[in-house]
Amino acid sequence: MLKMGDDAGLSIVEMKRANEKVLHAELDLNVGLDRIWSVMKTCMDRGLAEQGQLPGGLKVRRRAADVFAKLRSEHGANHIQPHRFMDFLRSMRWR
Repeated sequence: MLKMGDDAGLSIVEMKRANEKVLHAELDLNVGLDRIWSVMKTCMDRGLAEQGQLPGGLKVRRRAADVFAKLRSEHGANHIQPHRFMDFLRSMRWR
């Protein structure tokens, strides 16, 4: 894809949009993309707010709200290094 985009002088996003415009009118494409973003944003917001277990039978504990709260509590602290986020996620893996 990178080579195709380079050959065409387009980014991957521009190539994908041009491809979709073959099948969909511009307005319909924009409405569809807005709908997809709305669903994704709702899912992220729910994940950052809810506690307990994820749906399904695997009994997976929700972690996003706890991670988000921890990161927000550390925001602006001078002692936090940029890699801290990944270190924190690694520490949560086995809990």
